[in-house]
Amino acid sequence: MLFYFLAPIAIGFMSVLQIALNKQVGQQYGLASVLMINAVMILLAAGALFLAVVYLPGRFGVFLAGSGVAFEFKLWHLLPGLFGFAVIAGLPYCMNQIGALAVFIIFVTAQVVASMLWDNLVDNMPLTATKITGAVIALAGVILVSK
Repeated sequence: MLFYFLAPIAIGFMSVLQIALNKQVGQQYGLASVLMINAVMILLAAGALFLAVVYLPGRFGVFLAGSGVAFEFKLWHLLPGLFGFAVIAGLPYCMNQIGALAVFIIFVTAQVVASMLWDNLVDNMPLTATKITGAVIALAGVILVSK
């Protein structure tokens, strides 16, 4: 269970490093080139995971391997990939304009608000005073960091 608390911390650090490194490389070679390199690496990693899941399905849970139900494509299935592209293209660009701290405070605050809305509207988890207070404090942080 500890893994599920530590993994987001590690991934959070990786996201800052990824975006900061993309900014550094992008300043020399252009962000479009960096995005292409990112896309190739994502394709290779996703391909390796896909092959592992296909050939060793018993080693992965249903969330990774699927339930065996035939895939039915819907247009909205394209949205997560487009959102991912927006993250890896947009954040380094914004970081180049206003700096890492402001970008990440705004980004994390947006994630907090969006997560709160998702939990409430999609997963039917109630909004509590504590959650709303936390979001307000995060927004206050954005205002303070932006000054």
